[in-house]
Amino acid sequence: MQDPVTAIDTSFDRWTQLSDAFEQHLAHMKQGDERARVEALRLARELDALTRRISRELDASKQQTAQASPQSQPSQPSQPSQPFLPTRPGI
Repeated sequence: MQDPVTAIDTSFDRWTQLSDAFEQHLAHMKQGDERARVEALRLARELDALTRRISRELDASKQQTAQASPQSQPSQPSQPSQPFLPTRPGI
């Protein structure tokens, strides 16, 4: 099983590749290449899906980190060891 950081690194590497390819297809579109549009649209959809996945992985990684380190959790006020018992005057 991959640790969350490795999974995010792998996803980010793929995102970088897709982003670079998308940029190249945009440049081809500006030069009038009609076929580049279809591929740019496909890459845009894949980039969007991967961006969402990376966001979910980052959120999950943050939650796991917060659960693993109790210092990062807000402390609870201490409870008295014995319940408060009211006393009656004169006793």
